[in-house]
Amino acid sequence: MKRQNGKAAVAELDAERALLGAIVMGAPLAGIRPFLRPNDFWVGVHGIVYAQALQLEAAGVPIDNVALASALERVPADAGEGSMLERVGGRAQLQVWVAECPTPRNALYYAEQISRAAAERAGRPAPSHTAPAPIVQRAGLGYRASLPIGVVLAVDRLRESHGDLTGELSVSWTTTTLGNGDGHIYRGRFNLGSLTARSSTARFLGERTQGAQVPWSEVLEHFCVAVMDLHRTGVKTVMVGQLPARQVMPSLFDGGFLLEGTEAELYGPGGAGKTTFAAALIVSMETGQEIIPGLRPVLTGPCFIADYEGDQGVWNDLIAKVAAGAGVAAPAVRYHRCVRPLPELVEELAPEVQDAGIALIVLDSVERASGASHGGETFNDRVGRLQAAVDAIRGAAGTTSLLIDHVAGEDLRSAGAVAKPIGGVMKSNWARETYYMRREHEPTNDRAELVVVDTKRNYRAKLHDLKLAIVYEPGKIRFERIDQVSAPDLAPLVTTGADRIAQLLSAGAMTAPAIAVSLGMTQEAVRAHLSRHRGKRFIKLQDGTWGLASHG
Repeated sequence: MKRQNGKAAVAELDAERALLGAIVMGAPLAGIRPFLRPNDFWVGVHGIVYAQALQLEAAGVPIDNVALASALERVPADAGEGSMLERVGGRAQLQVWVAECPTPRNALYYAEQISRAAAERAGRPAPSHTAPAPIVQRAGLGYRASLPIGVVLAVDRLRESHGDLTGELSVSWTTTTLGNGDGHIYRGRFNLGSLTARSSTARFLGERTQGAQVPWSEVLEHFCVAVMDLHRTGVKTVMVGQLPARQVMPSLFDGGFLLEGTEAELYGPGGAGKTTFAAALIVSMETGQEIIPGLRPVLTGPCFIADYEGDQGVWNDLIAKVAAGAGVAAPAVRYHRCVRPLPELVEELAPEVQDAGIALIVLDSVERASGASHGGETFNDRVGRLQAAVDAIRGAAGTTSLLIDHVAGEDLRSAGAVAKPIGGVMKSNWARETYYMRREHEPTNDRAELVVVDTKRNYRAKLHDLKLAIVYEPGKIRFERIDQVSAPDLAPLVTTGADRIAQLLSAGAMTAPAIAVSLGMTQEAVRAHLSRHRGKRFIKLQDGTWGLASHG
């Protein structure tokens, strides 16, 4: 940049005015601050304006003509000549700089012009400015990096095949004042390991940003390498065994109901009240109030509903009525109506769940969320795919999930005490806790009894049966705790097999097969109870029948 008679070149002065205009329009300073100093400006007042802009940015104040003018007004000019705002030409001069700035996207380029001119005046080598390596972090199932030069890169929908890692790459400005107003620069499928893809994409990005002086080749190189390293490193191995043991596993509700960060399953016949029960848990988690007697929330937080069976109106009504029944304000709960199998929605739901810090996910229901079988898949294969999807959506934050499920057809027709979830056995095996819910067959118009039975529990002892009544009032749903169920069809759930056998034998001795038929139990289960309590509660008589030991 040649000078004449000790004066700055016209291009240098143009660059200074253009940079100040870009700053007034909100151009980011993070990529400029490291190398451009206020005394690098040829015009001294330009350097003072730049220094005030740096102070505003450091204080977290968004820069515009009002904020910058106010800051300059507080700075006295030399020799008591008013303020620096008056010295630079007033608020009107700020607008002149804006008008003289071709585009705020070139702020980095203008700053480099000023820095090179300052180096030339000082007789030192021209500085070389390179973009700092982006710090890449996980975001949902993908990765994201924000650069000080005002650019965000993100990649998700990652697939690895034949050694290639491909994904959907998105590049955007951090402010909508750049580009076409929405911050968009690029979005498309991208092979992170391909040098050809990086090179061609860098050229495209350079054309799209119209010479904004972003070193795209360098940026993409750092970003792609960092993503590949993080993606292929996976979860690190850690040491366990020597940390203090937790006395009690943390749970969302008193007594260990819904262990924190695990998967639970709530299953039962259609119409058992599972969705209403889940809605009450959600209201409790969101408000911190004990909605279901005996289930006081220990941890609170936002909830997320992934629904395959109802619609937003159904869930809205349930949440509103449950809240009204408890006398609390109805919370606003995130709801997603799912139309595709859950494994196909992972990329869509995982970032939302993890970014929002969701504490509890309710999935209604498991069978529809699993989708159709692929080829020769078994029930357990489908469950495995669903389990992987739920884990991916929950993420590393340890979100708790409650999966609502149905029971097998034969269990619906059986009078047995506890049914099994429909489908493969791995549903219960993979869940850390499972609960069976059944409502009485013939409730009244405004009241229904139900029982929740803890059928499987990892890490601690099973919980006591939860005996409840749901009371329906106009615009309200209320839960009551009851000591004893009065509905005859719920009695088998709250008594043990041995209790039921003892009650039957109180009328007289019977054979094991006859006991099984009378109680709707298998002969194997009956014989196990008789054998376990033989001599204590039951005795086998000489004719082969069984009676009560007290009668003997």
